[in-house]
Amino acid sequence: MPHSNHTPHKAALAGRLWVLGLLFVGLMLVVPLAGVTVIQLYSPQVERETFANLQAIAKLKAAQMEDWLSERAGDAAVIMGDDTLALQLSALNAGRLNTQTTARVQRHLDNVAQQYGLAGVLVATTDGRTLLASGDHIHLNPTVQPQLERMQVGQVWRSPIYRDLNGDVHIDWLVPITVGAETKPVVVVVVRLDVNRFLYPLLQTWPTASPSGETLLLRRPLADGRIQAL
Repeated sequence: MPHSNHTPHKAALAGRLWVLGLLFVGLMLVVPLAGVTVIQLYSPQVERETFANLQAIAKLKAAQMEDWLSERAGDAAVIMGDDTLALQLSALNAGRLNTQTTARVQRHLDNVAQQYGLAGVLVATTDGRTLLASGDHIHLNPTVQPQLERMQVGQVWRSPIYRDLNGDVHIDWLVPITVGAETKPVVVVVVRLDVNRFLYPLLQTWPTASPSGETLLLRRPLADGRIQAL
């Protein structure tokens, strides 16, 4: 009799333990299943919002770079429109500028380089001779020099971003200087900007908090199809 009384009790206890075990397993599965459900429901929305945010940031960066380039083009236009400077540089090229006036022009170039934060400013002839220069980077780049002969009156030319022999990264504006009704520039003022002073810091900053945000500036595909990071 005692054996028969304990058997149903053990069976009931085992049944309750089985049910508790199932409940425990079910509770353990609730969290990951809920997480998977949330991910499946919200992943497309999060992805869309992320891409929209990246697109907005890319447009902001592009607009800032365009504004910067436009401002530098405006600086070049001011130099090109300086009639007094044009007459002085024309006389310098012809060997008719005295020492005192040459020194005054040199000081003017120094002020221009300092005021605009230039890496360098050069006065060059169309055949590549440097007449005057100011700044830390005053050597004509081999990739820019051929353009001097092709300069047209009233047309400022901007170089691509390039790396010089010392590894420094620059952009050059070539400003044709003309006197009177001449059809060819008498000299060319080379305005050189250090990309590290503004453009690269602009790209490196991220407008929102992000541990992985990064901006890359890429050159158009080369002839062999490669994409070059600048």
